[in-house]
Amino acid sequence: MPGSQEELLSRVAGLLDVIGPFASGARRHEKWRTTDQLANELGPFGCDAVARLDQVLRRHEAEGLDRLEMGLAPERVVRRAKYPDRTTALPLWGSTKHHGQPWSGHRPDRSDSAEDLPSSLAVPESAPQVFLSHASDDAPTALRLAQALSAMRVGSWRFETHIDQRGDIAECVRAAIAEADALVALVTRTSIASLWVLTELHTSLETQKAVVLMVDANDPLLLHLLESARFPHPDEDFDLSVEYDRDVVKLLSQDYAERQSQSRMDRYEAQVGDFMATLPRYLGSVSSDGHRVWRPALAFPSPPVRWSGFIALVSLHDLPRRLQNRPNPPLQPTDLAGG
Repeated sequence: MPGSQEELLSRVAGLLDVIGPFASGARRHEKWRTTDQLANELGPFGCDAVARLDQVLRRHEAEGLDRLEMGLAPERVVRRAKYPDRTTALPLWGSTKHHGQPWSGHRPDRSDSAEDLPSSLAVPESAPQVFLSHASDDAPTALRLAQALSAMRVGSWRFETHIDQRGDIAECVRAAIAEADALVALVTRTSIASLWVLTELHTSLETQKAVVLMVDANDPLLLHLLESARFPHPDEDFDLSVEYDRDVVKLLSQDYAERQSQSRMDRYEAQVGDFMATLPRYLGSVSSDGHRVWRPALAFPSPPVRWSGFIALVSLHDLPRRLQNRPNPPLQPTDLAGG
């Protein structure tokens, strides 16, 4: 691996420069690289090489952010992506030639102070702990869910209270998922298109951490979307032929557009499609005979009175049993082509 920091940065920038320009619709993994991937391409690859490269990239990034705070142009050759890698939650790096310079709000660490942990969320030290994955817009709902879990003696890790100011967000998220007994994802009309939530879900799956979907049962449109889902290939990890009500997604997209940026709005329907296609993996596991055993999603605050979807919805009070690794009742598939 190159000797000086300047030489190393020059080599990295060269590697990242040649992967662009990017075709319209290029995927994130085509436009960015993790530190491990860069170290592997630079060679020789090893723990020491990755650690050194990570240190150099972070120092380069920090110097650019310092320049921004002084009112100067950052003048970086490499910058970090806003969102980490989807399956590992590791930082992604790209060339400023293709992605532009970092900006003042583009920080990898938390800029505001952590909230105090409310007394209503206190649980015994021996209580199970879950990583509560949620979109930032859903923080009030996530707090109410955390309080409901606390009443069941289940503790929860939340961004708002568990990442200190200036704490590296991606690193804190990876560590918290590794330490948690399970990941509970709050499924809302916003989170089904959240790159952070999708990253946390995939990171949990890749590390074989239990995943539980907690559906916002106060949202009739979201419930209709999930109830409409049918899976022609329910035994696969990903069912790209999944069927669902696209008209409902358009309505949800219109609401999303009123609250989000144009770039996020543009990718909303595609990300919802990715979420729906991955539901088999989120909700099931493959048995020894090759068939998928589907677990119900949980409903917060309570399941709807009427429900006829292929995906089962049960009470959130099923969570403690789920955390004890007791067998989950399999979903009995209805006619996949029918209602």
